[in-house]
Amino acid sequence: MEEIARLTLRRRLLGGVWNTLCLPLAVTRQQLADVFGCDVELRTLLAYTYGIIDFQAADAIAAGLPFLVRPAEDVDDPTFPLVRLEAAAPQSVGDADCQFVGTFNPVALPEDDGYTCVFLTAEGKLKKPAVDRRTLGPFRAYFRVSDACRQEPCMMIYEKK
Repeated sequence: MEEIARLTLRRRLLGGVWNTLCLPLAVTRQQLADVFGCDVELRTLLAYTYGIIDFQAADAIAAGLPFLVRPAEDVDDPTFPLVRLEAAAPQSVGDADCQFVGTFNPVALPEDDGYTCVFLTAEGKLKKPAVDRRTLGPFRAYFRVSDACRQEPCMMIYEKK
């Protein structure tokens, strides 16, 4: 028997800015519009090249994979009614130089493992967490950039045409 659930995220997604998101369920374009508004934009990791993290437009969210989402307005505690939970664990995408890592639970960002962890700020910048603020909340994502890459990473998000 299929397990159907109602999922409510206890977080705020800011309107007009890019937010990281990782969910244990697949979400269609219509469900995105129902939850985040019809003007919601969605991006997925395309590539990491010479310090630039490239994103491209996406139409839906795959279960367990990290994405960027930009609702037009702030969304508090978004709720997905009647959904099937599909992913038992979050996934990461990317390559050995840069990984976009999803979370379903609060996670302490690793230190000194050959990678630098950075997160996306509300201003759209990539930032290393302060020593006393290394825990990232659930249903979010962060970037792990290899210390072998000598450049500070920056992001390129392809806009609608």
